[in-house]
Amino acid sequence: MLNSIILISFGLFVVVFCAVSILVVFGRKNIIGKNPINKFIFITGKFALFATWTLIVAHAMKKLILQDNPELYFGWFGVSVYLVGILFASISIINMGNSIAMGTVYSRTKLKTNGLYAISRNPMYIGFNLMSLGGAIYTFNYVLFILAIYTIVVHHLIIIAEEKHLLQIFGKDWIDYSIKVGRYL
Repeated sequence: MLNSIILISFGLFVVVFCAVSILVVFGRKNIIGKNPINKFIFITGKFALFATWTLIVAHAMKKLILQDNPELYFGWFGVSVYLVGILFASISIINMGNSIAMGTVYSRTKLKTNGLYAISRNPMYIGFNLMSLGGAIYTFNYVLFILAIYTIVVHHLIIIAEEKHLLQIFGKDWIDYSIKVGRYL
């Protein structure tokens, strides 16, 4: 059952991510921005994130096919963390809407302060981090723990750089928002 939950929830996340991405591509021409941090760290961080997710899904598929159930405590706890991450990531992607981009963009977009962005300045990264961490707990695999920790560190570096960029673009609006809403929660 845990394996099916992982596979179905990840499939739904991919559908949400792809749907929003397609809408954004048709809504404006340039969704690729500048790397907010060192290019190598940015790319390896994103690679580690996607590798983590791929390995989690592969693990769930293997367990489903072999009818092999993980440790109940770690399995349910990991899947619960993973599902909260999927929920955060999916809702924040929807909340971001047409302003979503890979990297920092220099065109004027609207500062997102509604939805999950009313309680966290970075709910998408929280979601991505929880997905990776929850999946590592679910699989109880040390390689996935290392990849999850690496992605969390890289995401923190990206957040710091993006917040400096947002200050330049939005000025006082950003300052007011960042005083009211925490970086994470």
